[in-house]
Amino acid sequence: MAKPRARYNYTETRLNLDQAYAGSTVELAIPESSHYNALQPKRTILSSSSSGTDEASFLRDNLALDCSIFFRHENRYPRSFLWRLLDERKVLEIQSVDLTQDAGEKVEALLTLRLRFPSSIRPYCLAFADPEVKDALTVYAITATNELYTITLQKDLFVHLKSSETLPTDWCRIFAPPALRVREPFRLTSINAEELFVSLSDGALLKLDQKSHENTNLWRETYFSAPGWNLSLPRAIAKWKGNNYVKYGDIDLDPSSALSVAISPDEETIITVCLNHTLRIFNAKNGRIAMQADLTEPDEHKLQNQPKFLIGPNQKQLLQVLDVPGRDGDQFYIVTFSPKQHEFTFWAVLDTESGVEGVRRVQTDIRFVPPIDDLMETSAWTLEEFNIQANNGWSKTRLWLRARSGPISRVFTVEFDLFGDEDTLEHSWYNEWDAVNAGRQATEYLNDAAPPEFEEGSIGLQSPSVTNKWLDFLFYPGRFTLPTLETALHVYSKGPNPTSRSTHLAIKGPLKERIAQAVSKKASFSLLGADVEEREIKFSEEWQVFYGLVQDLHKRRATAMSFTFDDHDRLPWIVSADFVSPVRLCKALDICDFHRSPERNDVAEEQAVKSVNASYEMLDLLYVSYMFCNSLPPMFIDNLKRVLLPELLSDPSSSIADRMVSLHDQAEFSTYINDEDWERLHEVMNDSGEYNVLDSENFEAILSQLEEERAGRRGNEQTTRYGARALIRTSQENLYLYTKTLVDLLIVVIFVETEIDRKDLEDGMRPKIWKGQDLYVAILDKLREQAVLDFLMRNLRTETTSKRSRRLSVGDSPTTLRSSTSERSPSYTITLMESLFIGDWAAIHVPADMELPELISYWSRRWTCGLELNSQIENFTAHVLADMIKHGEDALASEFAQYVPNTGWSTYLKGRLQLLLGDYDQAALNFKKAAYAISLTNISEIDTANLLRPDEKSNFSRGIVGYLEHIMNLYDSLKSFTYVVDFAQSALQYQESHPPPSKKTKSSQTILPPTSQANLLSRLFTAAVDSTQYDVAYSILTRITNPALRKSSLQQFIDALMRARQASRLLAYPFATLATELDAELAHKARTALNVVAANSLGYHRVLYARRIQTGDFRGAAQCLWEYLARLKSASESVMDPRDESLVQAYLMVINALACCGEDDGWVLDESGDTAGSPGFGGMNGSGKTVRFENARSSTATDTGPTVPSSKKRRLVFLEDVRVEYQALLDRMAALEEGKFAFGGSDGMEVDVL
Repeated sequence: MAKPRARYNYTETRLNLDQAYAGSTVELAIPESSHYNALQPKRTILSSSSSGTDEASFLRDNLALDCSIFFRHENRYPRSFLWRLLDERKVLEIQSVDLTQDAGEKVEALLTLRLRFPSSIRPYCLAFADPEVKDALTVYAITATNELYTITLQKDLFVHLKSSETLPTDWCRIFAPPALRVREPFRLTSINAEELFVSLSDGALLKLDQKSHENTNLWRETYFSAPGWNLSLPRAIAKWKGNNYVKYGDIDLDPSSALSVAISPDEETIITVCLNHTLRIFNAKNGRIAMQADLTEPDEHKLQNQPKFLIGPNQKQLLQVLDVPGRDGDQFYIVTFSPKQHEFTFWAVLDTESGVEGVRRVQTDIRFVPPIDDLMETSAWTLEEFNIQANNGWSKTRLWLRARSGPISRVFTVEFDLFGDEDTLEHSWYNEWDAVNAGRQATEYLNDAAPPEFEEGSIGLQSPSVTNKWLDFLFYPGRFTLPTLETALHVYSKGPNPTSRSTHLAIKGPLKERIAQAVSKKASFSLLGADVEEREIKFSEEWQVFYGLVQDLHKRRATAMSFTFDDHDRLPWIVSADFVSPVRLCKALDICDFHRSPERNDVAEEQAVKSVNASYEMLDLLYVSYMFCNSLPPMFIDNLKRVLLPELLSDPSSSIADRMVSLHDQAEFSTYINDEDWERLHEVMNDSGEYNVLDSENFEAILSQLEEERAGRRGNEQTTRYGARALIRTSQENLYLYTKTLVDLLIVVIFVETEIDRKDLEDGMRPKIWKGQDLYVAILDKLREQAVLDFLMRNLRTETTSKRSRRLSVGDSPTTLRSSTSERSPSYTITLMESLFIGDWAAIHVPADMELPELISYWSRRWTCGLELNSQIENFTAHVLADMIKHGEDALASEFAQYVPNTGWSTYLKGRLQLLLGDYDQAALNFKKAAYAISLTNISEIDTANLLRPDEKSNFSRGIVGYLEHIMNLYDSLKSFTYVVDFAQSALQYQESHPPPSKKTKSSQTILPPTSQANLLSRLFTAAVDSTQYDVAYSILTRITNPALRKSSLQQFIDALMRARQASRLLAYPFATLATELDAELAHKARTALNVVAANSLGYHRVLYARRIQTGDFRGAAQCLWEYLARLKSASESVMDPRDESLVQAYLMVINALACCGEDDGWVLDESGDTAGSPGFGGMNGSGKTVRFENARSSTATDTGPTVPSSKKRRLVFLEDVRVEYQALLDRMAALEEGKFAFGGSDGMEVDVL
């Protein structure tokens, strides 16, 4: 008979144990003595792992010495608790690892508790219970001081940080059992929250019980031993120790000491398996031994002639009791395992009171020895744990077991019918074993994904550097933890190396930068004068050294510690030193990948065909593609992937045949694939159906494996953080496998299409037809989907939320989390895929009869493959890009933009992205490209990321004009007024050439009333003024018809030009229809400025003067300047300073203007209010009347112009009068320069002082 070969029908899904967010781990120090039970423990909030961790700290704080999962009863949350013993068994870490929770749960258990004991917990002396009267987890622990700790952890401790600030007085109770003063505890077993069993070193069994309502530290003690129970004294306080005692650590064990303890379903019988290879059953009421038998040998006479066999005290599990409806009146069943023969025994219990006659062995003609010798190819192995899931009548019973051989630990499973036909049962037991693959987080699979060693000639202008490749690999989300990389960096930086001192780096700064600097410094030590290629080779060598350290730590983290089974969810779990792994069912491509080898694995292929609806022809093609591509150099695969991405993302502009040839040439198929490769392909094809293996149906069958049809109905659950982690990890593993499979198929298609003679191909495939071009397009479509998903899976974002019940897979990447310890605003670093689409998980339809191992794979495939990206790639990628823009992630959005096909909406989004990047010109081009297409769509349907505010969406409802107005708003908010002008002009042009639509668009979106032309003109005018486009502003000003808007715009225009010192430009505009308004506005501003210092107010009077001169209104020009002249003369500075020529200039300008008026019109109206004369500087006016000087403060002006008292009269001032005053001014200034000052009295008399 051929050796049995296990099929990888299951795989681990290894999940990191990072805390939910920085500050979500609470450490509580357990009190040291039972005298201080009411004392509040010391509470510490632990942030993320500190940087610069050394190896000892890494082992102490991260790698468990013992760990497993405890499951509470159904309908409770949290229900699945991962516990780990750390730091020399002094720290017990507990956290919830439930994958799902009921949709009605309002909060999620995100917190991790660490209980620090004053002394180490004894091996196998830790137990848990689910109390019925409290929604809590009860922990029982016996420490090295032989004290029993009873710790009650309320649900809120795993939900709210504040709950751990003040604990109930009875949260921790300590009891020192009197029996343990003279005996040593060996193992602790929890039957329920009220009943414990302690296996003692002298072979006795100690029962501890107390009622749930008893609030006391005391437990009632009952002894079970060979003579009976309830002994008043220990059986042997002082006993000579013979050779039959088993040494276990610091204690000596009696051979009758119980290794495994269980209780019958009716709780009337206690079942134990002892070190002396004996099954022993006690009556729970009277303590009498009801039955005792050897685990494997039913014949007592044979036993007497055999040497005594003692089971090793480290054996974890030997017993399981099953309450299964059976045959012939059996009450329950017992399953035991014998390490002596590696044999399982099935016991049917009919009546324990009848002793051996009431307990029978089942199927005694079959030896239930697992074929681990063949499956693991070793005879030296031990069974660590097992679990049996039995159905009614023991049909389709499934056994799970974990076996260890040295450092290797494997999980196997088999399905059988215990009471079925013996031949069938024996065949199933020997041949139908499945194995659990370690998963793609195992080292051997990570090595395949790691960057290959750098080879000469492999550098290219567009190739990423070796350092970038390694950083991308090491920091791929969920692959390695922060402490792993920190510790590897610490060890790497210490040497051995001559430059170890120079490579010692500060512990501050991003970890990625510190690792790159450390590798760069060591690599650069011997690279003085080296060229680029030599540097890359040396860098590659140093990265391999660093990765070796990471690898070693990663292997230690993956050391399997326990196997457990969730009876409610029917889900197996493997718990490692620093991982927790739910076991999921493999799909067809998983099975093929896990069994890939140069030799065909017929057993695995048969399993794939049976279980996942695959075909042998499909498997032939997978084998051919694997064998061909696996022999190609890694440099070729790397180069192909680099040139493939542009082909995936660009819009095709040539024929399919030309594209295939172009990709063939760019990837250098002819250079890397030689004749030996072709011969290998030909040979493998001959063994796998020859050319018929290239039938398009085989390719299509493989592509169909990348899809997952919807089944069942929507569930009533929501995912938790570990559920999201499992979803992301499974999706990442599927993504890697699918991409690798597609690339292999693509290589085969391109090679066959371009390298194989077409006639030979057609002859070999008859009557089938080679459809290389169709296959090329189909594979590229799938690869495009995988490329988009890969971007979302490998890139991260940090989110802050105030919702404590947020469903996130937090800490799945080695990125520093920054958060306060407040539970109001934790920061979560998660993948983009999770951030954007984790909410879709709840909408996935689930088959009612699908168990969780299969559901994990189904969920992942429906979540990713079920998206049908190829049919909606435009909307999907646009949604992602819009969300990145919404979050201000311009760097990520820039990288992702190449994945987004060109549509109206995506072109608009790219414009928004370019606004973020500051490229306003390119943004404007994209906004214009998108205008027509986006105006025909319903924006509420395409803006699925809610990038636009409600008011912005209303603009899109107004057609192209409204859209352009929205773009104006974007640029306006950025103070980029030039582009506002551009789009406002476009909006006006479109509005004038297209009357408002009166019907609905193609998308049945009702067009709202268009933006009014007056509003557009106003915005265009304002933007033109703000951007100093005065010609445009003037043009728009002439088009404004609204009187109020026209007046305000004219004021704005004048002020802008005057502030810009552009008076000449103002005068250059004709203002044909605005001449009157312009004159009035300038006159108003000139009068308003009369109370301003002369030097600052000259502008408006001069512009008004010039404007009136320009239009031939000479007397008006003189009039405005005469008013200004009156203000100047009233200012004391103008009178006292002989160097100020402003008065002289003003007089000259008035004289010149009046001189141009003609003889009869050369006058101005003086409103200074003095009927006796004008405000002159002494002398005679034109009529010979005396003019006296007035005090400089005698006339005032308000903010709106000069005020003329009603008692004062106006007068006409003629040209000659002005000339007289001008001459008087000159005389006065000359007198001042000669030192002659005038003093005026209140009566107006003039006195000259020489």
